[in-house]
Amino acid sequence: MSRAFRRRGRLLAVLAGALAGVTGLAGCGIPSTGVVEAGEPGSGIRPATTLYFVRTDDGTLATVQRQGNVPVGAEGALSLLFKGPAPMEGKLLGLTTLLVLPPGSVGLDRTEDTLTVELGPDAGRLPPAAVDQIVCTATTAEALLSATSTPPAVKVTAAGRPQHGTLPDPAACPAVAPAKPVATFPVEQNP
Repeated sequence: MSRAFRRRGRLLAVLAGALAGVTGLAGCGIPSTGVVEAGEPGSGIRPATTLYFVRTDDGTLATVQRQGNVPVGAEGALSLLFKGPAPMEGKLLGLTTLLVLPPGSVGLDRTEDTLTVELGPDAGRLPPAAVDQIVCTATTAEALLSATSTPPAVKVTAAGRPQHGTLPDPAACPAVAPAKPVATFPVEQNP
């Protein structure tokens, strides 16, 4: 046999082996599945409602984001705020609220440039940080709804008496002051 003939034989053997491997992979017994429906379709970024709670360690405001399908505005945001932090937010993030009101004791009065949050007579006098919670939550929610215009000024009254917070104006609300975990748990290490 000539040297060229042996090279062609080896080349044909290699090609035959590669062809057999490709054919074997194509018919490996895994059926095609077609379209598999799993979960809801992608919807982009969902709007978040920013709620302002109070840190238990130093009394400053901290934000928590709640995801929703639509922006909720001041009324919806305040409804979430008055429910307080979720148990895990309170425990792990060290958050609390200074707002303890019976349901239905919050009303909103809108004018062109002012949103007044009216608390019922059972609210009493609010601590300044509680007023800040209401003002910042309502202002942030309204700003999300009115992206092209200035959100209304937010005022708080309790039994008709104006309530005052510590912030000079709503622009002083912490834009991003996310809550940070206060508790850490040891990680078990495998021996």
